Amino acid sequence: PYWGGAGCTALHGETIMRTLPVFQDAVVSGEPMPQSLPPGNVAELRSSPPLRGVPLQDTELAVHTNPEAGLERLVPLVDYLAAWKLLPNVSAWVLRTVERGYRIQFGAPPPPFNGVFPTVVSPEQGLVMEQEVATLLRKEAIEVVPPHDRESGFYSRYFIVPKKDGGLRPILDLRQLNRSVMRLKFKMLTVNQVVSQVRKFLRFAFRGEAYQYRVLPFGLALSPRTFTKCVDAALAPLRLRGIRILNYIDDWLILAQSEQVAAQHGDVVLAHMKELGLRLNAKKSVLSPLQRTTYLGMVWDSTTMQARLSPARIESILTAVTRVKEGQSLTVKQFQRLLGLMAAASNVIPFGLLYMRPLQWWLRTKGFSPRGNPFRMIKVTRRCLRALDMWKKPWFLSQGPVLGAPCRRVTLATDASLTGWGAVMSGHPARGLWSGRHLTWHINCLEMLAVFRALKHFLPDLIGHHVLVRTDNTSVVYYINHQGGLRSRPLYKLAHQILVWSQGKLLSLRAVHVPGHLNMGADVLSRQGPRPGEWMLHPEVVKQIWRVFGQAQVDLFATQENAQCPH
Repeated sequence: PYWGGAGCTALHGETIMRTLPVFQDAVVSGEPMPQSLPPGNVAELRSSPPLRGVPLQDTELAVHTNPEAGLERLVPLVDYLAAWKLLPNVSAWVLRTVERGYRIQFGAPPPPFNGVFPTVVSPEQGLVMEQEVATLLRKEAIEVVPPHDRESGFYSRYFIVPKKDGGLRPILDLRQLNRSVMRLKFKMLTVNQVVSQVRKFLRFAFRGEAYQYRVLPFGLALSPRTFTKCVDAALAPLRLRGIRILNYIDDWLILAQSEQVAAQHGDVVLAHMKELGLRLNAKKSVLSPLQRTTYLGMVWDSTTMQARLSPARIESILTAVTRVKEGQSLTVKQFQRLLGLMAAASNVIPFGLLYMRPLQWWLRTKGFSPRGNPFRMIKVTRRCLRALDMWKKPWFLSQGPVLGAPCRRVTLATDASLTGWGAVMSGHPARGLWSGRHLTWHINCLEMLAVFRALKHFLPDLIGHHVLVRTDNTSVVYYINHQGGLRSRPLYKLAHQILVWSQGKLLSLRAVHVPGHLNMGADVLSRQGPRPGEWMLHPEVVKQIWRVFGQAQVDLFATQENAQCPH
């Protein structure tokens, strides 16, 4: 396969083409709320640095590489509304957002005026800030606040952060405003005037002047959701045509079975973007089909069909972990960043979550709360360092899964009661009794132990296979699939023991919940029944026998529960 196309990468062998659409400077979408952004405005979810994007005015590549194009004013998506209306099954919400603009979805009363909050930076950072403000003004992504209106609205801090290439990027700090914005779940991956009720919440001040965004900045809590919902609608017709596209915010990956198909699909995507008024960031895009590319901090290789962390991502994790020293104190915010790096890496490291749990449990003992004071200090102990041991090993960080879902899993059904455990695999039963300390265990722990006993019992038939455990206990399903949890430490320890044991023996271990009435075999075995005399043939099998040999009249040695004869 190949990766390919428009912030496009295209893989061949799978061809990858990676595309980074520049979607101007803010995003569109949102359900009706009292405040709204401008009709049809879309922008990059990040504030664009100078020379950032390129308008799609032609399908020729030369058009996309014009460095001055990034300074053009934003083109309103509402001008392309007719094309958006032709998208298949496009929601009224998306069309309304493109046509009328995004409405900030407040879940609490908007914050009151907090004074004009001036941005103070060093001389070096001031030059970067001046360039950024000038660029945004030329693009008409921001505007100067009228003098009579400056003593109202809500001002946020504007600050500078380093970029990966060594440069600096200004960021609008909307964390305080985000506390008033609704929290809506979503699946990841207009330039008309913004109504004043919304613009006043997106203000900042710099060198004696007040500014406000005319488009939706990336820092707003619902910007990623808004952007993704609109992009999903835009990509729908391409997917219906069989073009495979992975989209995470403004980073896209096109997949195809050959180099030629990847290139063709990339051209189709570029043309489709142009029709909808979306623009490509050619500088950050890879438009030639490849079989190995970096996407979302991972190296995707279609020749080996594996994904691994990129060298840069590995280096950032090693740097962050090795800086943690015993006896020093770190802020909650620093630990949050460390957990964020681990969580992102766990998407590709097979047992990443499993080895992230010890740090999470240690932080819990220190009263850690993600919503608490981010500047509270926590002292690093030896136990904390032990929790980080695995994350200091390059070989662990370099692991990666085989791409694609398993074509076959060996299924194992398990159940537990307060007296014993039972399991069934391919019609073969296994069971056992609890004794000693197990008799006092919580049923969730017994259910997890039943899984462990069953895996050990059937191990000769499970080695080298993908294994799926069927259980009626939702806690067991969660702790196996999420490589532990934070609700029950005993259950976490058992899950940790099982998963560590499975390494090198099983290709993978997953669990799925089944209702109790569909797990009767393991359930009966866990209760050490039925007794030998209580087994019976299935009634349908009995009827087939009777059709051949005639119906029996007497059920010898049968009980009332398993008798087949009417008398």
